Amino acid sequence: MALILARRLVTLRRRVLPTINDHSANRLRRVTAPTSTPALPPAMQVAEPHSAVVELGFEASSPIMPTIPPTQRIELSPASSALLETNGAQAEFLRCYVRYLQALLDPDTAGLDNIVTSDARFHELEAIGLPPGPEGLKMFRRQVNAAIPDEHVTITAVRFEGDDIIEADMVMKATQTGEIFGIPATNRKIRFEVQERCRFIGGKLAERWARVDMEDIKRQLTNPIR
Repeated sequence: MALILARRLVTLRRRVLPTINDHSANRLRRVTAPTSTPALPPAMQVAEPHSAVVELGFEASSPIMPTIPPTQRIELSPASSALLETNGAQAEFLRCYVRYLQALLDPDTAGLDNIVTSDARFHELEAIGLPPGPEGLKMFRRQVNAAIPDEHVTITAVRFEGDDIIEADMVMKATQTGEIFGIPATNRKIRFEVQERCRFIGGKLAERWARVDMEDIKRQLTNPIR
C-alpha cells in the first residue's frame, strides 16, 4: 500500500512541477536579467576620480604648481605702468614688448609665432649652441617653463632708441620644480636679473640680445642652505 501511495505522489509532482530544460532556463534568464545597470540614488553614486594636470618636465615627486596665467605674472614699475596708460608711440611699443613677454611665459610656445618674426635672431641662445630663429627660442622656453613654471617678471625700467629698439631691465622670481642646467628639481626659490635689448619690426620681435648671470642661478640652486 505504501508503495502505491509513493508512486502516486511522484506522478503528482511531475504534473505540478514540469522539468525546466536548458533552453527554457536560458530563455528565462534572458527575460529576467536587467538590460542595463539600474542607476544608483545620488547619495550612493561614486564620482569618477579627476586626473591631475602635470606640467611638462615635472618629476613625479615634484609638487604641482598652481597654474597662473602669464598675464598675471608680469608686473611693471610705477613709471613703466604710467607710460602704458598713455597713447603715444612708446606706449604702443611697450605693449608689444609686454605681449612678447606673455608669449615667453606661456607653456604653449606656439604663441611665439604671433609676436616673433620667422627669421628672428636670439644672439645669446645661438652663442650656447641652440638653433637660430624661433625654433631655438621655443626649445629654450620649453625647458625654462617646465623647470620654473611660476616665473614672475617685474619690469623695473625701460628705455627706447628710435622707433624700433627697446631696452628693459627686469627682475625674475621663480620656484625650481623641474630639472634645469642639469640640476634636478630643488623646490628652491630663485631671483635673478635680466637685461634685454630688442629690435622690433612691424610689431614683432626681430632681434634680441639678453644678459643674465647663469652662474649665479646655478649657485642659488646648488649652494648649501644656511
